[in-house]
Amino acid sequence: MSVAKFCHGFTSDRTALSLLFAAAVLAFLGWCTDESLDLESDENFWFDKLCWRDNTDVLILGDSRSLMGLSPSVMAVDLPDVRIRNFGFSGVPYTPDYLDAAERAWDRNSGERAVLIGVTPQSLRNRPQENQFSRSKATLTPIRRWMATWTGWAKRRWPPLTRVVFERVVLGRTVNCFRTRHHPDGWVEPMTNGVAFKQQFKDYREIQKYPISEEFTHTLLDRVRTWTDRGIRVYGFRPPTCPQMEAAENDFDEEQFVKDFVSAGGVWLKPSQQDLKTFDGSHLDTSSANLLSTRIAKDLAAIRSRRIAMSR
Repeated sequence: MSVAKFCHGFTSDRTALSLLFAAAVLAFLGWCTDESLDLESDENFWFDKLCWRDNTDVLILGDSRSLMGLSPSVMAVDLPDVRIRNFGFSGVPYTPDYLDAAERAWDRNSGERAVLIGVTPQSLRNRPQENQFSRSKATLTPIRRWMATWTGWAKRRWPPLTRVVFERVVLGRTVNCFRTRHHPDGWVEPMTNGVAFKQQFKDYREIQKYPISEEFTHTLLDRVRTWTDRGIRVYGFRPPTCPQMEAAENDFDEEQFVKDFVSAGGVWLKPSQQDLKTFDGSHLDTSSANLLSTRIAKDLAAIRSRRIAMSR
């Protein structure tokens, strides 16, 4: 069969023409969309974190409130000569596996090694549900990384391939999507204001069925002692949330935990929560995350300046 006859037969088929037209529409929509949505599905962002080695001075640890609440690039304005990375993962508790993985990111030859630990009640609960850290760790294989690279590229280049964008743009539905931007330094920047607070509140009520774990609490405090003994500076704080959510988390004895944290050698920070707002009743919006990042960075810079002055 000649090429001309093949092309004529192909283009005369209505199904083939429909497929070609649909592909053209998807490509057009993809190229006309400035930013991608639903980037949470880009697994390589999480895989990259797990592969950080010897490249960090200051590590940020914690669950989604730390993950979304602290921007290393904003903190670097007041801490310009240290390398800061956000090693937060959604839903992660303070297990030995997570803390061991974090340690591998530190530059062992750095004299500025420090850790900023965001402590929420959720990060100390022993829940059976899978979290972003355990899921990424379990699936980190060469073939999965290769697949994630190509699927992530496709979703960034052609957003209609994602369910959210397809429903919104192609089907014309109003979708309550969770929109984020992932930064190479580990920060996940919230880009949406559409998540319903009632649903978040309901979700956290479900989480509270699981009590604060003494095992996870002791694991974290033991690691604070170990790091302090090794000359690593350890700072802790409670990531801000809205007053209603904090009131709902009343099973966490923060006062006692802070006493134990300080006794283990850590320094507890209490940044101002003035003008901080959440976009979903739990996580800070972008402007508030930037504000919190600046406040904590200034606190760390002041502590560092005092330490340098005392050593002279």
